[in-house]
Amino acid sequence: MKVGDLVSVIDENLKGKVLKIIAQQVKIEDEHGFTYHFSKDKLTIIDADLYENSPIIRKNEAPKVVSKKHNKAPLKLDLHFDLLVKNPSDYDAFERLMIQREKLLETIDFCRKNHIKKLQIIHGIGDGVLQKMVYDVLEGLTNIEYDSDGFFYHQSGNVEVKLLEKVIMCRKQISLILILIFAFNFAQTQYKTESNISYYPEKISRTDSYIEVQDLTKKIKSEKNIE
Repeated sequence: MKVGDLVSVIDENLKGKVLKIIAQQVKIEDEHGFTYHFSKDKLTIIDADLYENSPIIRKNEAPKVVSKKHNKAPLKLDLHFDLLVKNPSDYDAFERLMIQREKLLETIDFCRKNHIKKLQIIHGIGDGVLQKMVYDVLEGLTNIEYDSDGFFYHQSGNVEVKLLEKVIMCRKQISLILILIFAFNFAQTQYKTESNISYYPEKISRTDSYIEVQDLTKKIKSEKNIE
């Protein structure tokens, strides 16, 4: 280390030029003109040539893997009437709205059957009749998400719908469960009924018949004795 060297202070964000060296003490001056005193063991020489001659190696960053499942663009449905029929002028306002509504329901059903997660419905702005019909239909459906209170509700010409998965049980599974429940309940009822049956009436009935036979026999014998 000598006068004129550029040094940096270990463990501190400070560097400067060596002005004076006395024994183990070093006086340095930073870029703002302030001077400091440090011991040699607290300083390290900044070798500019070392950094200038070192080759810069750029590593290519691995591209981020984006799941195709989340990267799919939503299916688009444009409900502008001239795109739905060949002769738009042949239909009145009510017929137009009903055809647009039917097309919307068909497309949503198509998305569900084909596991399409997102649907962008383009309804335009216009007088707001078509937009209201779209939101009325969406409000009556289940297992969907959409923004109905957005800031641009009346300014936006489209709405994006997210279709959620729903658990569907097969009819056979439901029937089997119902049969098992019925069988279990029936078995429980039969067990309670049989456990509550008393066998004493049967015994009592048999005893009464035996007594009647005995009485009848005695009566016959007494009649014979009288004769």
